[in-house]
Amino acid sequence: MPNPPTIIAPPNTWHMFKYMRLQEAKDFLRYGAELLAMWIPELNIMAVESEAVGLLIEEGAITREIGEQIISEMASKGEEPLVIQFGNNENQIYHTFRHTDALGLERSSIQLAIKEHFPSVISKLTNGKPLNSIIEVGGQRIQYTAFKLSNGTINIGRIHGLK
Repeated sequence: MPNPPTIIAPPNTWHMFKYMRLQEAKDFLRYGAELLAMWIPELNIMAVESEAVGLLIEEGAITREIGEQIISEMASKGEEPLVIQFGNNENQIYHTFRHTDALGLERSSIQLAIKEHFPSVISKLTNGKPLNSIIEVGGQRIQYTAFKLSNGTINIGRIHGLK
């Protein structure tokens, strides 16, 4: 497995949140939480975002009022965060990526591309049935299979190249 990404916003750069509009700050937090979730699949993205907001308040990067507004908006959506995993253990992860590893594609690039694409096709996912989707990563067309588990997690299974 490749090394995890470096921290996007180390504490000495948190001052930049003072200059972001609220939506930019929320988007930035979401992006960071999703990156963390790629490396630690069991993370709850909403919990990571809430923790990050708390840290930003403590460090004075945002006011308590803004932080509470962000957390309130996240909670008011009333929907469970989309949790996507790429297998649940080392063997499953190997089987998920074995074909794209052979193609020389980076796992992190594939994960990011799938996580960006999947929300656009989630409405096609039927409980108990796999959904195949085709995307392009690194100039190569690939197909991935998504399946919704009983706990709501989306498991991405086999990923392979297409000609």
